[in-house]
Amino acid sequence: MLDLTSRTLASALALTCACTTTPDAEGTDTHDGGSSGPLEGSSSEVDPTEVDPSAADGSTSGAEGSSGEPDPAEASAFFVSIAGLWVAPVTSWTSAGSFPTMNMDVRAASDGVLFSRVDLDGDNSLRFAFALEEHDGQTVLTFRNGGDFLGIPRDTRTALEESDGTLWRFCALGGGCDYVDARFDFSQDDTLRLDVDVLGMRHIEWIASRLEARPLEGAFPTPPAQPGDADFPAMPELAVQASWSEPLAEPADIWVVLTTTDCGVNPLENCVPSRYMRATADAGSTSVVVAFEQIHDGDYRANAVLDRNRNMTAGILLPDMGDAVSFPLDVPTQVPQTGMGTVDLLLSVEL
Repeated sequence: MLDLTSRTLASALALTCACTTTPDAEGTDTHDGGSSGPLEGSSSEVDPTEVDPSAADGSTSGAEGSSGEPDPAEASAFFVSIAGLWVAPVTSWTSAGSFPTMNMDVRAASDGVLFSRVDLDGDNSLRFAFALEEHDGQTVLTFRNGGDFLGIPRDTRTALEESDGTLWRFCALGGGCDYVDARFDFSQDDTLRLDVDVLGMRHIEWIASRLEARPLEGAFPTPPAQPGDADFPAMPELAVQASWSEPLAEPADIWVVLTTTDCGVNPLENCVPSRYMRATADAGSTSVVVAFEQIHDGDYRANAVLDRNRNMTAGILLPDMGDAVSFPLDVPTQVPQTGMGTVDLLLSVEL
């Protein structure tokens, strides 16, 4: 169902928006053994198209030319528009190249923040967050973009520069539109076009479809504004214990996919991944723990694949001979509102 190229996605996660290295808001991420490290062929060197942090002034003031505090109805319209499970390929002008899909499940992570996250593995992730925040005495509609690239945390805040109710333009809080210029276009129903320019150059284009609705419940946001230096909201985690009977003769990949609907025997038609992650199991092992951080609470269905020949490149996979899949399918999985949820998957069907 998904077709993620591991190497290009890992690179593009760091380049989707201009991201400067900052201390992780939640502290140092931890992962149970089994989450894979840097991908083969990946590099920690800065891409020539990535922003030099010195291009920004480092301040936390509003975007240059900001039109001031957003109207409450205007901000509410944006939050309603952006909520949903969005899926699309990404066109990139960075050295990472384009890649076939990115799934972002934008939901309320607290009374004041909409949040989504996509992971490739324990060291490579991308996060979007949307909130009203206080900056320089003004309430500002912000788009926050960051994550981990090869385990290095990155975080950038942008502020609403202008909007006509359909097109929403966000620019970097430090450095303004000349530094980062991100435009969200909702001119078509259930379609989102995100264009990002960095230092005046095309960066990425993401024309996504909302495949599942995520209605906001009650008044949002409350309280009306977050502190300008607020951490990401505290969110639950999910630990997936994937097990199989025979010790592995050599290392293998395990993919775990979480959906909000049953996938059944035809995942290409029946479900859309909300979260997915790859982990690596060592030779001789019979289990691995895959840890999902910053996950929305609620009900999911869990499926997993043991990719023995490590040739799969996607979240919900079409395994080949010699691989194993979890059974039963679509294991009900509950993520609590706080703390850690757990689920066990038995990869017992050999192909």
